[in-house]
Amino acid sequence: MGWFKVDDQFFERPEVLDVGEDAANLYLRMVAWCSQRRESRVPHTVVRDWTRGDDLDELTRRLVRTRLIRENKRHFVVSMRFVKIGFGCWQLNRKSRIEAASGFATPEQIAWRVAFYGGLCWICRKKPYEAIDHVKPIAAGGSLWPANLRPACKSCNSSKGATWPFERGA
Repeated sequence: MGWFKVDDQFFERPEVLDVGEDAANLYLRMVAWCSQRRESRVPHTVVRDWTRGDDLDELTRRLVRTRLIRENKRHFVVSMRFVKIGFGCWQLNRKSRIEAASGFATPEQIAWRVAFYGGLCWICRKKPYEAIDHVKPIAAGGSLWPANLRPACKSCNSSKGATWPFERGA
């Protein structure tokens, strides 16, 4: 079942919308497309490429009925009226952020970064590293260049989270 928890700060409890799995997936793809381009409109031609011909009308009709999208002559306007949404959208947005991040690091470059810090966590400098941390998180516009990657232990990496700028010992 495709569902969305919609919370636009007017309801005590979020409204649950049942649009069906196919329509939910189409909506998630529209949201990911919009968030990548920082706009709220998706052209009909793009959506037509994502779906099979006959399914498009039914899926968009369901989304229009639940007010998740509006249809104009040349594009669909995607409603971003939700705050909380199912796990799938977060995954799509995360994937699109990672794909859009600039730079790359080879395994050798990452090994050099770990060796530079002596194989220890860059935050506490006590425990051996267990993960590679992005100093400036991808969610905050960080890159995949080696200069943005540092070794971190699990506890420091999870306590740091997606904070930016990060102050050691704060």
